[in-house]
Amino acid sequence: MLYSVGNTAVVLATTVIALSSVVSSRSVNTAPTVTVKNGTYVGRHNAAYAQDLFLGMPFAQPPVGDLRFRAPVSLNSSFHGVKNATVYPPECVGYGSDNIPYVNSEDCLYINVVRPSGLAPETSLPVLFWIYGGNNEEGGSGDIRYNLTFLVDRGVQMGKPILAVSSNYRVSAWGFLGGKEALAGGATNAGFRDQRLALHWVRENIKAFGGDPDKVTIVGESAGAEGVGAQLLAYRGRDDKLFRAAISESGGPAIVAPLAVGSLNSSSQQATYNTLVTNTSCASTFGTSRSLECLRKLPFAELNAALNISSSGLTPFTPQIDNDFYATYPSDQLNNGEFVKVPYICGSNTNEGTLFSTIVSYNGSAIINTDAEFERAIQQVSNLSTNATRTLAKYYPNDPSIGIPSLAQYPGSIDSFGLGSQLRRVGSYAGDWIIIAPRRATNVAWAAHGVTTYSYRFDVTPGGLSARYGPAHFQEVAFVFDNTDGLGYASNPFGSGLDNSTIAAYKDLAKLMSSSWVSFVHDLDPNQNGIHGALNWPKYATQNPQHIVWAANGTYIEYDNFRAEGMKYMAQIAKSEYGR
Repeated sequence: MLYSVGNTAVVLATTVIALSSVVSSRSVNTAPTVTVKNGTYVGRHNAAYAQDLFLGMPFAQPPVGDLRFRAPVSLNSSFHGVKNATVYPPECVGYGSDNIPYVNSEDCLYINVVRPSGLAPETSLPVLFWIYGGNNEEGGSGDIRYNLTFLVDRGVQMGKPILAVSSNYRVSAWGFLGGKEALAGGATNAGFRDQRLALHWVRENIKAFGGDPDKVTIVGESAGAEGVGAQLLAYRGRDDKLFRAAISESGGPAIVAPLAVGSLNSSSQQATYNTLVTNTSCASTFGTSRSLECLRKLPFAELNAALNISSSGLTPFTPQIDNDFYATYPSDQLNNGEFVKVPYICGSNTNEGTLFSTIVSYNGSAIINTDAEFERAIQQVSNLSTNATRTLAKYYPNDPSIGIPSLAQYPGSIDSFGLGSQLRRVGSYAGDWIIIAPRRATNVAWAAHGVTTYSYRFDVTPGGLSARYGPAHFQEVAFVFDNTDGLGYASNPFGSGLDNSTIAAYKDLAKLMSSSWVSFVHDLDPNQNGIHGALNWPKYATQNPQHIVWAANGTYIEYDNFRAEGMKYMAQIAKSEYGR
């Protein structure tokens, strides 16, 4: 697989594999071509993995000029000749470490397809459609950590070949501009609309690559998992036949990112929009209907500088209830069954809260030492009523034995990190509030409406990560992608600081998890993974629900009932207090 990072190309390859009966007898060593609705592309052949890569194909008109801050517009023209599709596209403009190593551009709505080489003309393979995370503020499909080659390779080795697709979507204000002006101008939730238009492109074109448009599974992590959830809820759960299954890792339809106060329908969105306008030469249009049009006409450099939150102090831009894409609160739609009813894997990690602990703060301070400081912090960050604050403080007591990270994972002094003696308490609250309670509510909703769903808890601390963080947010990604070389990571999750036996166990777990994901994409059943002796992953149930625990020292099944009272209460106040 080839990635472009500036002028640097990295080819990921080590072994040659043989394809099964889906491969024709023709040569697979030449540059592949494909003809889609708009024209013909030549891709890149990866001989080491016997794969074809078609990279950086547009699925929408460039969202620039008058198309800035609008819903994406389909391609409306064709081209003659052959265009190159051999290098990953620039990432959409974002603001965070995920974007720094890569070229960024406002012209970014492109899609990538990876397939086994030499497919017979009649081949029609299931499709995995990947949506990256990044808090809706950063990220891109060319991030080397999301190397699709290994998953496609895993499918071939299993005898369950699949195609894999990834695409860019706009983030930050470019994709999630809020406020009444954005609502009136049709600019809301553009990032989610980008994802949906890419799925329409797949519906129309994937057959040309050897994929089955009726067998698409959407997969995402964190904000990407929220994107998966958004597609499940879009237009009150309207089924446009864009996908037949879904997987959300640490996110989903009941979560909203970025983690702003009153994320979906709040005055904070208007305040952020107002700040953006006044920080630019559009300040004279503040408070008028002309402000959005002025922002559309701003030079890129000026608007980009105003949006760079490291210098401007802008809070993150968020999805918004717009009575269109997001018709109402996710919690209402889940309760009412207004979602696309497809098989769904929706899971989370044990220590989701350890990377989010500093979000729980009071007047800018995340140092929590007393009960009063904890209550003030959760009330302020979550915009809670006094009654809800006191109830949650009761359900999340200052008891280190039930906090995050657990005493078993990290027996050391937790306040040595400068974040206060109640950091474990904060960790359990933050993880449940942001990720785990919404995950559980989603599993319950699916099961209650008679739709197949599976849940998991990822319980592994990867190499290079402090035990203070443990099995934290995002850490399952390397295992799902079978990225055992740690490509794209500062520290190899399968090597840094680990002994040989642990490394071997981690690699075995990566094989099991990636095989289960491929099995779900291929068969709608994660249990057809071909791993001898693998536990049967049970479907989630409304009564005595169980899920699988991914652990290096032995995967096992447990009841999904930890911190039950606190998360049940969070589900009850999802709309009234959390605004989701």
